[in-house]
Amino acid sequence: MAAKDLTQRPRRAGRRDHGELGTLGCCNANLEGARTLEVVTPWKTLVPVEVGREYVALLSYLPLRSYSKIPLFARFSYAVHRQMLASPGAVGYSMRAKLLNRQFWTLSVWESDRALREFVAKVPHSEIMKALAPDMGATAFTRWKILGSGIPPRWDDADRRSAQES
Repeated sequence: MAAKDLTQRPRRAGRRDHGELGTLGCCNANLEGARTLEVVTPWKTLVPVEVGREYVALLSYLPLRSYSKIPLFARFSYAVHRQMLASPGAVGYSMRAKLLNRQFWTLSVWESDRALREFVAKVPHSEIMKALAPDMGATAFTRWKILGSGIPPRWDDADRRSAQES
C-alpha cells in the first residue's frame, strides 16, 4: 500500500474549511515588540489526573526554516491534535508558537513512556515527522517525570528544564 502524500490537501466542494487554524483561534496571543507574535493554546486535559501518580512530561521544540511552511505546519498540527484526542495514554497538551520567529513548542503529559513512544510511532504523527524533516531546524526534546498534582505543567518550568539540558 502506498504512503499517503501529507503535503496535498484535499479540496472540499461548496465550503471553506478553516479547521486547521481553529486550534490557534482560541488561544492567548501576545505581541512582544515588533519581532514576535506569541500564541499559546489553553491546556487540554484528556483524562482525569490522579494527584499522587507519576506521569511523563514532554516539551518539544520545533523550529521551521521557512515562513512558507507555517500553513502546512498548522494543518499537520491539527492532524496531530486529532490523533492526541484518540491516543491511549495521552493525559493532556498545549502548544506555543512564536509565529514571526517560526518557532513552535508542544507541551504534553503521558501516562507512560510507552504511551508516548506508541503515539510518536503511529500515523499521522510518524508520517508528519518524515514530511516535515527537510523543513525543520534543529529540534529539541525535554522529558521529565511529573506528579499529577503538577498537571498541567507550566511553560516557564518546561523552559527552565529545557535550558538546563542544553
